[in-house]
Amino acid sequence: MVLDRDYPMTPTQLKVLAIGYALVIAFGVVLFGGFIPGIKPNFSAPVYATVDGHEYFVESSPLPLPGFSHWSAPWNVTFHNVTFGLQIENWNASVGRLVYGNGTEPNGTHYAFELGEMEPNGSLVRWFLSPDADFAASWNGGWFSQLVILLYVLVPPATAGP
Repeated sequence: MVLDRDYPMTPTQLKVLAIGYALVIAFGVVLFGGFIPGIKPNFSAPVYATVDGHEYFVESSPLPLPGFSHWSAPWNVTFHNVTFGLQIENWNASVGRLVYGNGTEPNGTHYAFELGEMEPNGSLVRWFLSPDADFAASWNGGWFSQLVILLYVLVPPATAGP
């Protein structure tokens, strides 16, 4: 179709184009708006993981991009009554990226952790499990660092299982 002054669109062509756009928009709303069961994911369903025989709720939390800075501002994420304080450091370096964090349990117990390239030999620390095993955190770090951290909180025994 040529849109040009020499070949203007007829009123019929404009109507067909408008109906086509309306159908595409309606299809998108129905498909991605959750009106068809099973198409749109249910984000309210809890995600579980089993670690060393214990069941944990799992949450994928985005990390803010530090931009041109080497560190991000600290921020808090509360997940199943555990508050995680997180901060990215050394982001723009080719090696040595870290996520500093701490977890505060409802009873006030507090544990700090570091994930990333901490070891002198450049090895990665990707997993932290609190000493009481009530929460954990994991981050992939390294050259392919993602801006997502996984947070784990122990499922109370009475509610274990999906």
